[in-house]
Amino acid sequence: MVKKSYLMVGFTGLLLAIGGVGVAQHYNNQSEQIAIEQGKLMNAVVHEVGADDSIRDEDIEEFIVLESKAGTPPFNYDIAVNLKDGTQILYSWSDKEKTGVERIN
Repeated sequence: MVKKSYLMVGFTGLLLAIGGVGVAQHYNNQSEQIAIEQGKLMNAVVHEVGADDSIRDEDIEEFIVLESKAGTPPFNYDIAVNLKDGTQILYSWSDKEKTGVERIN
């Protein structure tokens, strides 16, 4: 009888450990996918800003990824281009297929 309870405790512990590893792998894969999506948008925005003659490279202070709490992918991320004069320009994907970016402010 005592062996059965030790066996059940061991089996339960093993199941919890396997479940914990599964949750950790899922979270890691999800975080990786988010980083890839943000990188694609950032790359597209950098190219768009580089092609825009009205924004000079020396006027750019930083690029920031903004994540909204609502919205559907791929529209739940924006890129803010902060200029040294305090102006902030926002960009997002222009369509669901991610064929280009557009200025949204």
